[in-house]
Amino acid sequence: MEGKILSLLKKMVSINSIYPDESKLIDFLFEYLKENNIFVEKQRVVGNRFNLLATKGRGKKAILLLAHADTVNLTGDWQTNPFQLIQKDDQLFGLGAWDMKGGLVVNILNFLEAEPKNYQLKLAVTVDEENISQGGYLLANSDFVKNVDCVISTEPAFKYGTRGIIIGRSGRAVYQIHLERPSLHTAFYHPKKDLSLLMTELIGQLKKIYQEKKGRKRLIQVRKIETENTGMSLISKISLELESIMTPPLTHQLVKNRLNHLLKKIVRKYDSAIKFQINYFPRKTPFLEPYLVKKSDHYLKQLKKSVKKITQNQPILYFRSSVADDNIFGAMGKTVLGIGPEGGNAHNTNEWVSLNSLVKLKEILVDFLKSIV
Repeated sequence: MEGKILSLLKKMVSINSIYPDESKLIDFLFEYLKENNIFVEKQRVVGNRFNLLATKGRGKKAILLLAHADTVNLTGDWQTNPFQLIQKDDQLFGLGAWDMKGGLVVNILNFLEAEPKNYQLKLAVTVDEENISQGGYLLANSDFVKNVDCVISTEPAFKYGTRGIIIGRSGRAVYQIHLERPSLHTAFYHPKKDLSLLMTELIGQLKKIYQEKKGRKRLIQVRKIETENTGMSLISKISLELESIMTPPLTHQLVKNRLNHLLKKIVRKYDSAIKFQINYFPRKTPFLEPYLVKKSDHYLKQLKKSVKKITQNQPILYFRSSVADDNIFGAMGKTVLGIGPEGGNAHNTNEWVSLNSLVKLKEILVDFLKSIV
């Protein structure tokens, strides 16, 4: 098993797939699956960027093995060649080895070896996950996932290794707030006409939104502030960007509504000439919503059994304070479970993944897929 993992991971790390240039890796995986007698198709995302899709087995419901092909760009000074897999004891170094080519290898090998009974097993390799999830959103809105009941994502396990099961993720959105008033000479200054004081009051209210419960953080932070005035004039325009990290049951629209209500209350204290607007920061895809899987979910119960069987330890359920393609499917109401390998330095120099954890991860998912009825 180690040999297969090492061989495929070595090849994948050698192929540069820094977004938005994932095409060479997608092409390689397309041919690799075809050589293993798998019917595989490319799903065009944009330009020369494609998701990779494959299906085996029969049944009304499907399990989806999900992973992404893209990596972030190189940072800092690597001690090894980032496009050459270097093994040092249990550590395998290379760009994307942990996030997430290691998990992708496990998904591919498990898909090839699995013999699903009474359900379909699907494999999806997306692009642009490290950016704005263009591949993930296209996949989620396609017929390919209509019968998917459960998504297994092998994104890195930032906590607890192969004992950890991610049962939810926070959502993230960026809001733009524009405050504006007619130009006014400084000679007519009054605190109620001061946009900067209004903005300061708004920012001061954001701390009331902060909440941390069972490792789930909810917060809004200032990302950017721009002001504008001319000569001896009061500030006439302020643009504010707020980054929102939210947990269920809140959604981005509910947060936007709350911000709008808060601004209305504050603006009433100031000059009636002051106007405001609040919008989402423009981007090609929606911002990712939070999700949480119920602990009573039957897929979760089975994955817990598989983790305990292979690791000989009690599984640990946890909430991940970050976003991924997983959020898209979780927000659709599908069961999304994350379990990944151990490693280090994701999005950093000298990224590595544990070979032993990749082997365990593969064994856990083999047991899980065999148990599905």
